[in-house]
Amino acid sequence: MWSQIVATLVILIVVTYVIQLFLPRARGGARRTSVRWDIAPVIGFFGVVLLALSFAEALRRILIEVWLIGLACGLVAGLFLWIALGARANELTRPRGSALGATIRALRALGLPALFAVLGVSLAARFLGAIVEVFIAGLLGALVLALAMWLFLTSAQTKTG
Repeated sequence: MWSQIVATLVILIVVTYVIQLFLPRARGGARRTSVRWDIAPVIGFFGVVLLALSFAEALRRILIEVWLIGLACGLVAGLFLWIALGARANELTRPRGSALGATIRALRALGLPALFAVLGVSLAARFLGAIVEVFIAGLLGALVLALAMWLFLTSAQTKTG
């Protein structure tokens, strides 16, 4: 059941991104305002929910140490994510074609590694149980929060008429 909760949260994050990508609140220059005030808080909320659920599962299974290690690894991964995204900020924020084209480029670049990661985590959770689930959920929660903070801080607010 725990894997289903985590999978549902990940699906909700992806759906939120896709909805905001194709249906922005405003047209033209206000698109980045939509990223800052619509997408970042929702992703941050899902990160907090994921951390809370993983903490509750860690308490239930007496795996607090594993959760803390996952949280620490997620914070380190989030720091590396900030550095990697910061180095490519101009490339990522520059409009290049349609939203569908950007989504297809992202799926081509990240689809196969993400699929292998999901399969690997599923197999590890099947064999090792709750330890892997709590660790991965803590790691992903911290990573999602770091991504939400990066989106909020780097998306400049634009003035709408």
